[in-house]
Amino acid sequence: MNWRSLQLEDFHVSPERRDLFLRHFHAVQFVEQKIVRKPHITEGGEDIDHDLFVHVELPAQWEYYLTASLGRLARRNARHYLRLIDENSEYEVTVSDARTIEQDLGTLFRFWLGRWEDKNPTYARGVVRNCRTMLPGLYHDDRLLVLVLRQDSVPIGVHLNFIDRDKRAIHCFLVGRDPAVTKLPPGFALHMFTMRWAIANGFVNYDLGTGNYGYKAAFGSQTRLIEGIRISTQNARNLGERLDRRILGSVLSWSKRLHSDGQSKLAAMGCSQILEVDHAFEKARELLELIEAETAPNLANAIELHRSGRVEQAAQIYASVLAKAPRHFKANYMMGVACLQKREFAAAELYLGQAIEVAPRQRPAGDRQA
Repeated sequence: MNWRSLQLEDFHVSPERRDLFLRHFHAVQFVEQKIVRKPHITEGGEDIDHDLFVHVELPAQWEYYLTASLGRLARRNARHYLRLIDENSEYEVTVSDARTIEQDLGTLFRFWLGRWEDKNPTYARGVVRNCRTMLPGLYHDDRLLVLVLRQDSVPIGVHLNFIDRDKRAIHCFLVGRDPAVTKLPPGFALHMFTMRWAIANGFVNYDLGTGNYGYKAAFGSQTRLIEGIRISTQNARNLGERLDRRILGSVLSWSKRLHSDGQSKLAAMGCSQILEVDHAFEKARELLELIEAETAPNLANAIELHRSGRVEQAAQIYASVLAKAPRHFKANYMMGVACLQKREFAAAELYLGQAIEVAPRQRPAGDRQA
């Protein structure tokens, strides 16, 4: 694999297994760093430590969990809210199935974005975008448990959980709720409903994710230390000095986004790196040609200036073209010629070498008189 940075987040292994793994990354070629998380102070003033992973060990019986793990207030609330769901026609919890999963996930995303999008739009939309890509396959493989709490048939809360049957664990991944509902707190009620369901179906662990938020303590939870490690190449370049073939599609998507954002230089670099790995990647070639075409009027003007003897002015325009398309064949070649004429031989070698590397078989016919 061709990579320059391997980032391991939220993992927990014994010191022996950790050392056995890291032994493969020799210090001569790699550098190891601990990932230091940003401080997180909630709106309520809680100082959250995301190096702590919170989980609940589930016993074989629901009543034993209530009496042995919960405090008096949490136990009373759990029984009260679940009784409302079980016995009151006003409330119900439904499990998503093939008919409802798409609509239920849409409701979850709507609730979740309503809570977080204004605070961090990029993060919130990114999470939802990744979920839309990831979740259909997990549902197809029977790895999702999606619970919807309804009041008078209207959704007021949604719980998205991952199912790990091999380890008999439920992982709470995403929660969305209607903030206007207070009579029956959707978050607390759905956590309790999920754990009761998990115990009834033979699960032994309910994971609440990272962060020692105060509300998690109410569930009789425990914590364990997790960590993040980043392993990078010493020279900050990919192993093998090129992209891994499996990420070319992702690099193209980023290049398109960069081009749309006006960052043509980075977009062109992405396309060029794709083509270094796969010369037949037409979409990358098309985007690179588009970026180079956008510079054509300036380049033509520079060549005319060059032919008329105004080499310095031409060189300034070549530089502006290369700022947008650093691997542009003709701009590199003409810049190299200009540097030769200015007796800047080291720079000339650099630009002409780049031109040969980009298109070694191309000849700049018609431009020799410059």
